[in-house]
Amino acid sequence: MGGERQPHRQSSTPSALAAYYFGDERTLDTLGVLLISGRNFTADEVSVRTENDVPHPSGYIITKQLAMKLFPAGNALGQSIFVENSSVSSPIVGITIDCRDPTPPQRVWSAPSQRTRC
Repeated sequence: MGGERQPHRQSSTPSALAAYYFGDERTLDTLGVLLISGRNFTADEVSVRTENDVPHPSGYIITKQLAMKLFPAGNALGQSIFVENSSVSSPIVGITIDCRDPTPPQRVWSAPSQRTRC
């Protein structure tokens, strides 16, 4: 999943500031956040890591608001994104209703057209 190396980001590539959580397959339930598209993380995908650790995330669950900013055509699910200074993209596996920001926003942008099956 994912693994696309970060190209030089073009100014025309959609981007947004976004805060993020590190979480597991229980995080959405714990926070009371509703998944509206795609899927949740599975226990097999969860690993203990910090933001600079490898391996990179196997996927991201993002808010509907962020999905629309990055992919205005409404096709975010399965698309790959880069987060801040990551050199490897990972696919969007789920989309939630909007929720509160837990951390200071980080720059997030879409990868060139490359869909990954979720």
